[in-house]
This record gives sequence, C-alpha cells and structure tokens, in this order.
Amino acid sequence: MPYIGIDFGTSNSVVANFHYGQAEVVPNHEGQKWTPSIVTLRRDGTLAFGQEAKENFDEQRSIRSIKRILGTPERVPLVGQNLRTEQIAVMLFSLLKKDAEQALNETFTKAVVTIPANSKGLARHATKLCAGAAGLQVLTLINEPTAAAICYGLNAQDDQTVLVYDFGGGTLDVTVLKIHHGIFEEVASKGIGKLGGDDIDDALAKVLAERFQEKTGFDILHSPYKQRFMLAVEQAKIDLSTEQTAVARKAELVPERHLSLEEEISRSEFERIILPLIIKSGTAIDEAMKLAKLRPRDIDRILLVGGTSKIPLVRRYVAEKLAGKEPEPFDRVDPMTCVAQGAAIVSAILQGAPGLDNYAYSVKLEHSLCANPVDQRTNRVFLDPIIKRGSDIPCSFSKVYYPVADPADRVLISVYEGDNYDNPDSPENVKLAEIPWEFKPPRPQRDGALDVTFEYGDDGILTVQIHDQYAGQKKRFAIQQAGEDQMDASQLIRLKRINEELINRTLELESTQEYRDAVEVLKKTEQDVIPRLDNLEDRRELEELCRAVREAMASGDRKRMEDASATLNDRLLNYAYLL
Repeated sequence: MPYIGIDFGTSNSVVANFHYGQAEVVPNHEGQKWTPSIVTLRRDGTLAFGQEAKENFDEQRSIRSIKRILGTPERVPLVGQNLRTEQIAVMLFSLLKKDAEQALNETFTKAVVTIPANSKGLARHATKLCAGAAGLQVLTLINEPTAAAICYGLNAQDDQTVLVYDFGGGTLDVTVLKIHHGIFEEVASKGIGKLGGDDIDDALAKVLAERFQEKTGFDILHSPYKQRFMLAVEQAKIDLSTEQTAVARKAELVPERHLSLEEEISRSEFERIILPLIIKSGTAIDEAMKLAKLRPRDIDRILLVGGTSKIPLVRRYVAEKLAGKEPEPFDRVDPMTCVAQGAAIVSAILQGAPGLDNYAYSVKLEHSLCANPVDQRTNRVFLDPIIKRGSDIPCSFSKVYYPVADPADRVLISVYEGDNYDNPDSPENVKLAEIPWEFKPPRPQRDGALDVTFEYGDDGILTVQIHDQYAGQKKRFAIQQAGEDQMDASQLIRLKRINEELINRTLELESTQEYRDAVEVLKKTEQDVIPRLDNLEDRRELEELCRAVREAMASGDRKRMEDASATLNDRLLNYAYLL
C-alpha cells in the first residue's frame, strides 16, 4: 500500500511515497519531481496545473501562491469570478492526487500533509479541509522543517541538535530540533510568512526590466508578456547557482515589435540585489535560537531546505550567522523534495509500515492557546494562556469560567492562538473562534460555571468541549474558522461537487491521444535529450519547442496539440543518438 506524504508548497508541491524502506518522489504526469503550485483554467473549461499552467500563466485565468492566503477571507479572481481560496487549494490537492495515483497505478485516500512552521490555526484547518474535500484523509499535519529533518535524520544514531533553514518559494521558516533515538522534537521555530524565492525573482526582475526598458522603451512588467519575461528571469537565477554569469534570454519576447531579451548578469551583481532579502531571513535564525536558548556552538548540524537554499549566498550567510558552521551538503538530501519525503516517512510510521517500529516523532505547540476573559475588577480584556507554547501535542487542558454579568443570560468564549497576552488585537495573535453559550432562563453568576476543555489532536487541530455543570449539558466544537466567512456544510458540499466536475472534465481531455502524445514528447525531450546537450543554442531551441507544446496543451485544442507535438518530434530526429 502507498504511504503518501504531500508537501503542499507555495511555489511548488511534491508528492512522495515510502516504498521498500525509503521515501521516493512520485513524478507528476510530465515526469517531473515537483509541480508548480499554479492552476489555470483552459479555454475549454478544463484545468491545467504545474509547468503547463506556469508557462501559460494568465492574470485572468490563472492562480498562483494560493497557500500564502489560505485560511483568510480574501477572495481570488478567476475568469470574472471571485473564488474562495479553499476552492483553488482543493483543485491543487485533487490534481496532485490524480497524478500520483496514475504514476503509482494505485489509488490512495490517506496522506500526511506538511504546513509551514509559522502556520497558525486557521491556515492549518483550511489545509486539512481542502485535502479532505479532494478525497484525502489527513493522518496528521506536520511542520515542513520537521518533515525535512525526518527525511535527513531517519538513520541518525547519535543525539543531535539540528537547525533547519527552510527557504522555499513563498515562505521562510527556521526550526531548531533535537533528534534522539529516532524521535524528532521541535524545540523552537520562527518564520516569515511572505519571504521566498518569489520575492527574489521579483527583485531580479525589477532590475532587468529597468535595463530592458532603457534599451527598448517597453515596460515589460506591465504588459501581456510579463510571464515570458519572468520565466527567463527565473532561469537566469537558477543558472547563477552554478555559474558566475548568466543571461536572461528570450527571443521575440515582444513579437509585434520584434524585441528580444538578452540581459547578462553576474553572480556578484545578483547577490548585491538580493542581499537585503537574505539578511531579512537572518532575523528568523536569531529569534529561533533565542527561543531555544541556544548559542551557535550548540547546533550540531544545519540543514538547508527549499529551492532558494541552493543560492550560494544563502549557504555562506547561514554559515556566517552560525559561527562558521557549514550546512550539510546537498548530496545528502534534495532540498526541493525532502519535505515531502519526510512526510512520507511519517505516513509510514503512522500506518505501521514494516521496519519502522522503533521510530516516532514529537511535535510541540507553536503558539500559546488562549481564552479571552475580562478582568472583573478592572474590566481589562487580556489573553489567558490555557496551553502554553512548547507543550507537547497531543494535549488537553480544562478550566472553569464564570459569566461577568449577574444575572447572566450568555457567555461568549473567545479562543486565540498567540503569545502577545496583553494585546488581544495584536497581528501576532489569531482569533480561532467565538463560542456563545446561552443560559435559558438567565441564572445567577454563581450558577453559571462552565467547565471548558481545550484539546489538540495529533494533527494540531483544536476541539473545545463545554460542560454546563448547572444544566448538565455538554457540547463539543471542532474549531475551524472564526467570523462571518465560515463555510457551512452546504457550501462544502457544493465546493466538492464543482471540483469533481472540473476534475472529470479535465480527465476527459488528458485521456485523449493528442494530449498523451504531447506529454510523452515533453518527457522524452526534457528528461532524455536536453540534459545531455552541451550546445546552449540547441538546448534553447528545444526549450522553445517544449513551450509551444505546452501552449497548445493549455488551449485545449487537440489539433494544435497534434501539430506542436509533431514539430518537436521532427526536431528530435536530429538527436536520435541520445534516445
């Protein structure tokens, strides 16, 4: 049976399966190890995601980086509609599940899903809800840095303290863990919710766009060709991780004016541009170390995670911050996939996979759970920490509350996650729920005692049970969302139905011969030919032809797919010796 782990990422998502004693990445339908977390609505009403959606990104028809705002009331525009963030996340989970099942030739319904270490209650609930609506039972939600360390440290025998620096596409998390006897214990974690590779792309793009405009007079960042430009910028960034200079190149970038992009940039200039962002990431290191009450010499190993961590400046900066200690080399882990692989290992542990009997993991509460009482003497509103930050999960705690009014007709219990106790409205605190409890008829204050139990499960999801001792009533609440934006059962059913219709329509297109042929020629070109070509011009030509195939796929036009695939296949005849 599959033991599935899913890294639901801001920029890229990865699925892994624990198989024959190791966690292996499950390739997507194009044979790639990671999938851009982008959804595009094709012209024929079907869904495209991954690299196809990325290369054909359209502000009107595409959504990216949905994880950054998941769990908020913000809406996202798609083809004239304002959709809930959950709708897009459900689409992504469904498409990831579909691809993995096709690759494994086996269905599955259970998975471990990862979340950022700085993710608070509403985002955690939204993640679990969306995975569930896509047909996945979430065995547990675990923090991404913990999953990465589990992947790296599975066979670790010695007790050790590890700092995980996770610099992904959209978020930055730093976590300190203690590893002992197969147990991974989170000691401290701090994150920056909106700092990642996307921000580095934007910083580099701004500089290169200014150069392009100086030469041509064309504002590329406010044009229909922005996405083509951003893809060229991203490729230059990737090249600079291994080369001293790179060229952001795109022939006929602006076709009606015959403007081509050809901008060279050195690694030193690139590092100067992004240095403020890298320094900003250092604040999370400082805060995590302070919370853990550790000094740099107390850290045994440093693990870099996330695609942005491949930038050489990042490695040098982290080493300098931690007294010159060198991070682990990337030949031990793949920073792009180790989070999903760690989640797959946990999935195997939880489902009793053979050979893992001696392994377990320990997760601690990242933010204090608080109620919001009123001081009866001063009327001051504050947060009362019920379960303090750092407590082991699962855990529970009970406390008795009395109404303020006498007589009282109701009590309102406000539930928060956060550590700024004196200021409930601080942005560092998140209101998870407001639970009203009615007294019918009103009763004296002394008879209004409510015994409230707060309980976190293995997945970090909170439930609250209220016991009205006087009336002999009990009620249990699963805390999902606070405020007027809460989804009810009918909305969730409708969301599932719409998603199923879209997925079925998409499967119809992707089962056609033209679509399957397009996918196969892309796999053959990108996996077997391009990596083995030394001539840069030949590589660029094939990459352009691959983009033409994906443009045809995004159109949903089967004849166009057939023609684009045939053109690429004909060109591959020149490289038959590589096939």
